[in-house]
Amino acid sequence: MRIRLNHSRLLELLSGSKLSQNHWAIRLGLSRGHWSGIVNGKHPYPSKKTRDLLLEALGVPFEELFSHESKSGAEADFQGALADRYLLEKELGHGGMGTVYLARDVKHGRLVAVKVVSPEAVSGIGVERFLKEIRYTARLEHPNILPLYDSGQAAGHPFYVMPYIRGGSLRDLLQRDGRLSLENTLPLARGVAAALTFAHEHQVVHCDVKWQTLESRVPYTPRCSSGERVGRSTRPRVRRHM
Repeated sequence: MRIRLNHSRLLELLSGSKLSQNHWAIRLGLSRGHWSGIVNGKHPYPSKKTRDLLLEALGVPFEELFSHESKSGAEADFQGALADRYLLEKELGHGGMGTVYLARDVKHGRLVAVKVVSPEAVSGIGVERFLKEIRYTARLEHPNILPLYDSGQAAGHPFYVMPYIRGGSLRDLLQRDGRLSLENTLPLARGVAAALTFAHEHQVVHCDVKWQTLESRVPYTPRCSSGERVGRSTRPRVRRHM
């Protein structure tokens, strides 16, 4: 069951405020782009943290701004079609491209991220063309690009499967740890640049580079292996988007 933002009520509440949209973004601790997406109705299912921030800032009860949305028949059909391969455990995020779920890989017993692509995202090129492009980008092998485990179509919904990164996105990292030091920022920037350069050299253009689409691992426990330094390292991974 997802929690949906009452967009019309949000706009009513904002219309009675003297604050500008930029000031609201600062007050909520959100980027201007993210806040703009919420105001424009592009993020109908905000995260729990964002929901809590909105409720606190606007001073309204949960029921006034949000509602529980039961699972649709289409979602149930999709989960049923994948049940012998992936068990969807919870929603991790929702955006213009579709919905990302935390799932368990039945065969290998590992946690993965399953991205279910929305019909709107593929309406311009068609499902078959989209899956063909997915297969092409799956050939990209680079230490700063997340690998693609699987892809296909289930109950009419195209999907693809990638590793589940426990550390979360770059946005999660910044919200958790605050401003990064120069020592940790430079490896991140170099990693992103290396990943994008590699993709461009293979005729793949990433159309959605932002902090939510950059995964970051920051291990605090020292690791030793051939060719690696011992100690803390920050390795950004770029999600595949077309």
